[in-house]
Amino acid sequence: MSGTNVCRYCGQRIRWVRTVNDSRMPINLDTVPHGNVVIIDTVAHVLTAAQLHDGAGLPPHRWVHHATTCPGVADRRRKGTRSPAKTRVLSKSVDKTRARGAR
Repeated sequence: MSGTNVCRYCGQRIRWVRTVNDSRMPINLDTVPHGNVVIIDTVAHVLTAAQLHDGAGLPPHRWVHHATTCPGVADRRRKGTRSPAKTRVLSKSVDKTRARGAR
């Protein structure tokens, strides 16, 4: 596994791991019995619902993706990523289109 770090949204300690697709993924430091991430040969594998339900041969140590428990990420998603400037430009475009259609 890669090194530990601190989440910039909530301040919790996290660990960065590499997935089978060679992407970086933050996981919580503590293992949990209901986790859906397993580490096999230093590579993180996300388990499917069917694999979790079957449970046969699963390693005892499992983790969860940090975004599932991070309150800061949830707040950020609720606020959205669109800036007010882009929203104004979009609404002006819609107004112009409506005006052309009314002619």
